[in-house]
Amino acid sequence: MDMFMAGSETTSKSLGFGFLYLLLFPEVQKRAQAEIDAVVGRDRLPSLNDRPHMPYMEAMVLESVRMFMGRTFSIPHRAVKDTTLQGYNIPKDTMVICNFNGTLMNKTFWGDPENFRPERFLDEDGKVVIPDYYTPFGFGKHRCMGETLAKSNVFLFMAALLQNFTFSTPVGTMPPSTEAVDGVTPSPRPFQALVLPRT
Repeated sequence: MDMFMAGSETTSKSLGFGFLYLLLFPEVQKRAQAEIDAVVGRDRLPSLNDRPHMPYMEAMVLESVRMFMGRTFSIPHRAVKDTTLQGYNIPKDTMVICNFNGTLMNKTFWGDPENFRPERFLDEDGKVVIPDYYTPFGFGKHRCMGETLAKSNVFLFMAALLQNFTFSTPVGTMPPSTEAVDGVTPSPRPFQALVLPRT
């Protein structure tokens, strides 16, 4: 049950931010749709078996998760004994919280962290590369147990929706704001999207 709760929160928020950014960066949407058409076609839905053959979609999932988790903090962890980590003394019972914003939205690491750019996760050969500082699910043995479920679900939802629909900002409306609504985890502000079937 804990895994489904953890995975569903990350899934829904990553999808919300992902589609918000697809409205702001339509070229990303077009490139993802081209990959879906080339690998899956239009006669069946994408599956997890397609995932290894769709590096751009995988990079888009990683970027969507980065954009959501880059606005959050980890759940608190408690040091069970006196510990030294990279020269810092952490006394027993100290609460430790990871600042995901400090890594996932850091200009030193990402250059342009506010831009939705899945290419940052692809090497020159188009293969997925995940840098060490990509830590949206934490690290070590206390890594989020919903990671696999969340990333798989975001992949399937985004691939199926982009296979069949095109998303855009409705004429006469402002593009959506990237400013998040605070909560236990941040959410995108409500926004409008024009969703049209692909022909």
